[in-house]
Amino acid sequence: MEEDECLESLYIKSSDCVDVSCIDREVKDTLPFTLVSSILSVLGSTAIIIPFFIWREMRASNTRRIIFLLAVADLFTAASFISAVVRHYIFLEGHEYDGEITTSFSIEVRKDTGYKNFCEVQAFFTVYFQCVAFFLTAFLAVYFFIILVLKNLRLARKLMLPFCLSAWAVPIIICGYVLSHRKFGIGDSRTSVGWCFIDNKFVLTRNRTKHDQNVVIYFLWELFAQKLWEMLAFFVIIVCYCFILFTNRCKCRKKIKLKSEESSLIESDEDGQWTTRHAQIKPKPSTPAKGMRDVQAAISKADWRLALVPLVFLLLRFWGNLRFFISMMNNCHVYAAHPKEYSGFFCVEPECFNLLYNKEILTLHAIGDPAQGFGNAILFVFLSRNIMSKLLGPVLKVFRSCRKKNDVNNNTRNDSRPSRAAVIVTYHSKDKKSHYAKIY
Repeated sequence: MEEDECLESLYIKSSDCVDVSCIDREVKDTLPFTLVSSILSVLGSTAIIIPFFIWREMRASNTRRIIFLLAVADLFTAASFISAVVRHYIFLEGHEYDGEITTSFSIEVRKDTGYKNFCEVQAFFTVYFQCVAFFLTAFLAVYFFIILVLKNLRLARKLMLPFCLSAWAVPIIICGYVLSHRKFGIGDSRTSVGWCFIDNKFVLTRNRTKHDQNVVIYFLWELFAQKLWEMLAFFVIIVCYCFILFTNRCKCRKKIKLKSEESSLIESDEDGQWTTRHAQIKPKPSTPAKGMRDVQAAISKADWRLALVPLVFLLLRFWGNLRFFISMMNNCHVYAAHPKEYSGFFCVEPECFNLLYNKEILTLHAIGDPAQGFGNAILFVFLSRNIMSKLLGPVLKVFRSCRKKNDVNNNTRNDSRPSRAAVIVTYHSKDKKSHYAKIY
C-alpha cells in the first residue's frame, strides 16, 4: 500500500520521477538484514581466523593460507558494512518525526559535512576489501585448477606469493585512483542498500546531452571501482571449477571402468587362466561392486564440496549485480528538468522503481553482499570434518567424561544392591539328554 502511495505522489510534478522518500523508506526497511548478515559474516570470518592461529598444521597448508587471507578481507568488509548501517541509523534519528521520513535522506545527507566525509572513507574501505576478496576467491579457484587439473604442485607453490601480493596490491591501486578523483561518496542506493559507493551528484546537470554523457561515465566508474573485478571473478571461478568437476568426473569414469574390467576378469576366471601368476588372489564375490560404489561415493562427495564453492559465491553476489544491470535501463536515469531538487538522486520512473526496489531483490541484496564471510565459514569450517572434529573435540571430551562418571555412579549403585545367588541343576531325562535348570 505504501509503495502505491509513493508511485502516486511524485517528487517533481513536472516529470514522472518517483518520490525520493519512498526509496529511502524501502532502503531503511532492509538495514536490519544488512546488520544481521554482517554480524554473521564477522562470526564466520573469526571461525576461520582463530583455528589458523591455534593449529600449526593449518598454517602449513597453502590452501588454508589463502582462505585465512580471504577471511581477513571478509572480516573488514563486514565491519565496514556494520559501520555504514550504524551511521545510517544515527543520522536518521535526527531527521524523522512521528516515524516518517519528512525529507529525503538523499537530500539531507549532502548537507552534513561529517556524513559526507564518513561516507567517502566507508566507501573506500568497503570497495577495497571486497575487491581483495574477489581476487583471493578467484586465485583460490586458479590454485585448485593448477593442482587438480594441471597436476603441477610446484607451479602452484611458486604462484602462491604473487597471488597474495597482487590480491592486496592491485585493489589499493584501483581504490586509490578512484579516491584521488573524489568519486567515492553518497550514492542513491541503486547499486547499494544503505551503504556508500560512487557519488553520482556530478551526473545531475541542466544540459541534457551532458547528463547522458555523465550517466555513462558514472557506470564506468562503478565498473572500474568494483563491478568489473567482480564479474571477472565470476568468470574465473565458473571456468576453473567447471574444469575441475569435469576432470573429476573423467577420473571417476576411468576408475569405475577399471573396476568393472577387473570384476569381469575375476568372474570369467573359472579355469585359472587369468590368475596363474596371481594364484593368491581370492576376491569376495561382492568386492568389485563394493569398490565401484566406494569410488562413486568418494568422487560425488568431492564434486559436491567443489560445486558448493562457486555456487555460494554466485548466490550471494548475484543480487547486487542484478540490480546493477537493472539500473542501466533508460527509465532508471531519466533526464530531469530541475536536477537541483534531487540533490544527488537519479530520476527513476515507476517501471524502474518496481524492478530496482523490489522488496525481495532488495532484501537478498542486503543479505548477500555482506554475507561472504559467513558463506566461506560454512564451506571451509562447518563442512570440514577435520576442523569440526578439532573444534568440537574438547566439548566431546567433557561430554564423554561426564557420561563415564554417570555410568560409574550407576554401576556402583547397582553393585551396592544385594545380589541373588543362582544354583544350576543338571538332570538327565529318559532319552539320555541333558537338561539345565537355574534355581535362585
